[in-house]
Amino acid sequence: MVERGVVTHNATRALVTAKSPGTATITARIMDYRIREDNYIVNHEYTDTCTVTVVPNVKIYLSPENQNKSSSNTIDFYGTERERMEQLAHALYSYLSYQLKLNVTIGDLTIGYEPIDAKERRDESNTGNYDLHICLHSNAFDGIATGPRVFYLDSDIKGTKIAQNVYDKLFDLYKISFPNASKTDTKNTGSDYLEVRETNATVILVEVAFHDVVTDAHWIINNMQEIAKAIGNGVLKYILDNYN
Repeated sequence: MVERGVVTHNATRALVTAKSPGTATITARIMDYRIREDNYIVNHEYTDTCTVTVVPNVKIYLSPENQNKSSSNTIDFYGTERERMEQLAHALYSYLSYQLKLNVTIGDLTIGYEPIDAKERRDESNTGNYDLHICLHSNAFDGIATGPRVFYLDSDIKGTKIAQNVYDKLFDLYKISFPNASKTDTKNTGSDYLEVRETNATVILVEVAFHDVVTDAHWIINNMQEIAKAIGNGVLKYILDNYN
């Protein structure tokens, strides 16, 4: 199987092929055109080196929370979980598809005027034969608990590894803002969630932090791009380590 990756170096863009995914340093001879001060166009040839990561064509489905009303324990300035998780889904989509060149879809947000529910997301994902299904949520509990959580099915070896990778990346990011934070275990209680339990793809459910705690709610809002990158890098680590 030949995988494809795109290298962009300055203004030069090239298609690269490889027999297996991974990261490699390549050296290429580059031809471009330069315009002299007298407007005479000359060929310019040089050799340069850059690093390229080639990844397999893994299909990923993003499923942001669709809860359209703020619960009584949501911090006022946070808005709704649906608004924030749709924002995160688009940031993650951009990182996975444009930066990492993965095949990504954001699940339908509505059917007609009604928000799509977990069963419809499950059906859409199963119909599309996705490899990985990522649920995006923010959390609420007692106004005291903080930090990220990631849920998975303990019967799914892939899901277990991806969940741990994603959690580690998220916690590293969270720790920058909250140096005294303590790690918690990733949670194998994903079977409590219909979307995790009944979707054919490998599924993880990410609770990025707690929207019923002021500091966590601010952290989610102010670190949306960084959160997306942390989740994406956790997924990428598993892909590069395990897909051949």
